[in-house]
Formats: sequence, C-alpha cells, structure tokens
Amino acid sequence: MHVLLRNMLRFKCALTLFLLFIVSQAHCQSNFFRDDYHYIENLNSFYKIHTIQKTWKEAMERCDLEGAFLFYPETHEEVDLVTRYWNETQPFDIIYIGISDLAAKEVYTTVDGVPIKHVYNYWAPGQPDNREGDENCLVLTRDGTLKDEQCLKKYPFICKKTKGSVKWNEECQVPDPAYVYNNEVGRCYKFHDTPLNWKDAALVCDIEQSYLAIINSETEAKYLANITKNAFNDIVITPDSCNTVALGINYSDSKGWLTIQGEKVEESGYNQWAGKQPHGTEKLCGSMNHNGLLTDIHCESKCYFICEHENLQLSFFDDRNGS
Repeated sequence: MHVLLRNMLRFKCALTLFLLFIVSQAHCQSNFFRDDYHYIENLNSFYKIHTIQKTWKEAMERCDLEGAFLFYPETHEEVDLVTRYWNETQPFDIIYIGISDLAAKEVYTTVDGVPIKHVYNYWAPGQPDNREGDENCLVLTRDGTLKDEQCLKKYPFICKKTKGSVKWNEECQVPDPAYVYNNEVGRCYKFHDTPLNWKDAALVCDIEQSYLAIINSETEAKYLANITKNAFNDIVITPDSCNTVALGINYSDSKGWLTIQGEKVEESGYNQWAGKQPHGTEKLCGSMNHNGLLTDIHCESKCYFICEHENLQLSFFDDRNGS
C-alpha cells in the first residue's frame, strides 16, 4: 500500500511538472498577455479598449493595475492599426491617451517621460488650444488626430502592453512574477503592501484576474500566516492601516458570513475565528490575524491584503478538494 501510494505521488508530481512545461511553452510560443487584451502582430503589442469612461488619472491607474500603461501612439502605423481595431469594435469618437503637460505647462510628455516630439505628434487643426485654461491631458480622435482636454472629464481609454515587457509566471500562469505558487495548497498568492479598504482590495484582486484570498484549510491558514509574517518583516507599516490582513469573506444580513464566491464560511473548510470573534454585524468584512485566525473588520478600514489565483490547467490536482 505504501509503495503504491508513493508511486501515485511520484506520478502526480511528474504529470504536474509536465503540464506546467506544456502550458508555459504554449504561452511562450503564442502571443498572450491576458485574455482580455487584443494582440496586434505588426506592433508586437497587446491592447485593451476600456469602454467604462474614467478621468485621465483613473485611466492611468487602471492600466497600471493591469500591468500595462495608458496607451499613447508612437508612429503613424500604430495609429492606423489601433484606430482600425477601435473603429471596428467601438462607437465612441475620443479616447484618452497617455500624454499630458501636467508636469510643466505646454511641455507634453508621455506617461513614461518621453517628449511628444519623439512620438506621434499629429494635432487636429487649431490644437492644442487650452480653451478652458486647464486642458492638460490629451485625447486621440478616431480620425487619428490629437486634442487637449480637461483631465477631470471622463472618456474611454486604451491600455497597452508591449510583448517584450511581458514577464510570464510559469507556475501560476499569470503575467505577474509577484504571485507565488504553494504546492501543498495548489494555489498562487500575492501579498499587497498598499493598504486598501475591503471593496478596493477585492477590485484590485479581480483586476489581476484573481480574487481576495479565501482560507479553505488549516494548511492554507498556516501558509497565509507565514506570508504575512514575512511581509511584515520586509515592509514599513503604514500608521493608519489595520493590524490584520483582509480576506475574501463578508457578512450578509440574510445568509451570514460568506466567502467572496458565495459559499458559507462554515462550509468552506475553515471556520477558525480568533477569541470573541466575530464581534457582530456592525463589522461586515473579514480578515485574518497574524496567526491565521479569522477576524471581523469595518469594510472601510484600510488593510493589507492577499490575492489568490487558481491555475486552471492544474486545478484537478487541487489537494483542497481531496484529489
């Protein structure tokens, strides 16, 4: 029996490594960044059109969270190919681009500091005109010309990622080296050292195509507690942050404590609360103390948090499901 079990474990490990190799090779050979980005081969870059309108700063921040940057055109060819894709798929006439004169008036530079004269610099007639006195951010029209606009206005935008800048995490199958795979749990995790409220933390994890971490076993709780301990040894603690780590659980008046995926916490595989926790329904979101025990927090409290990512190609090896 012991020999059979050992051979089965060896086979499982070998097959896991084989699948990791096959999947990683497939991504290396294909042109892949994220499944919501469109690859334009002639430009060796990936593009995502965001239809939900945002201010210029919000657009820049969203692209950054996706591991990309706010698109700005570098050449006439790029304008032709990107606007063609835009015109074929979307009805709007204007998008924000990653160029502004926010650093110095009338000195237009890209989000990565390149002067506009070194990239695409084809203005619409009479532009820039700074008509309102505070038109510091640039937009691109669907005919390929530039205009200046107020940065607080909301427009659609495009995020861009060059193929050469993609850093593929083979173990976790994500374009983010900060995710770390844990073999015992069968999941990948990333500790975020910028405190956010629960809702914003959940959004950040979702943007990373992951979710706010859910503890499903004591093994996982110990691992997340260890991640937290190591992180707190390396970072400077923000004074106004809470002293626990936000997790993907919250309270529903009708159903009680649920995971962010809708499962009851008591049925999720781990329901170990710290002493005298939870306090009550006035604290509607969940977290973990440094020992891995669950605690409740106010949803607006700014906490460090952990995102969890499932490698779908290896999900059938998930030890948490007993397989």
